[in-house]
Amino acid sequence: MLATGVMSNSVLQSPVTPVLPTIRHVLHTSQNTPAGCAPDGQHLVFRGMGLLGTADRARQQLKGHLELLLLSILRAGPAHGYEIIASLRERSAGAFDLPEGTVYPALHRLEQAGSLASDWTSHGGRRRRTYRITEDGLATLATERASWVRFSGAIGYVLASRA
Repeated sequence: MLATGVMSNSVLQSPVTPVLPTIRHVLHTSQNTPAGCAPDGQHLVFRGMGLLGTADRARQQLKGHLELLLLSILRAGPAHGYEIIASLRERSAGAFDLPEGTVYPALHRLEQAGSLASDWTSHGGRRRRTYRITEDGLATLATERASWVRFSGAIGYVLASRA
């Protein structure tokens, strides 16, 4: 059996509009499927590319984009850490179900950089740190989002080309 990562072919629909594909792991046991398709024929299979080959590889790929995702979540309004984690999981359809040990250090880096501010608040008798995006954070979000749209668009064009 060959373990492979799978990404929805919706990633190829629009190279300019960022599309968050559904990411899942499957065990591919049949060689009787169209080239590049999973056994269900609905997903692209990435073999040998390391895209989802290991949890470490997936974490490394997310590392450069986590701050952008967190800023985007907090653009909707202030939230405490658990709300941020839950919102990220929900808005990614479960693709980004991240542990606190991944999210909190990124929140602290963003706060140190001036992109976020935080206050201690009380919710149901429990103290929680509530984060909010700053004006600098909004500017960073706009810049990084534009960069991501250009980058993902270029990737989409390459993946969609038949040459």
